[in-house]
Amino acid sequence: MLSIYVATSGLMDAIPVNEVRRFESELLQFVETSLTADFEEYPREEGADDAIRADIKKAVEAFRERFTAAVAAAAN
Repeated sequence: MLSIYVATSGLMDAIPVNEVRRFESELLQFVETSLTADFEEYPREEGADDAIRADIKKAVEAFRERFTAAVAAAAN
């Protein structure tokens, strides 16, 4: 579900098409190893969606910066 949200929210728009699968795979691994505890702590109540989306966006943007830097470094 995270992959679908990230793709449809525009958070992957800057990723080159040939790198999308790698980005998705590494993003899911990053979230699983680094952020699982944080996301498991979210309240399951109405109105929590905005906070969850904001945190997901923040995490994806941080990961995307590292990912694009790594892709650029590998290209050189």
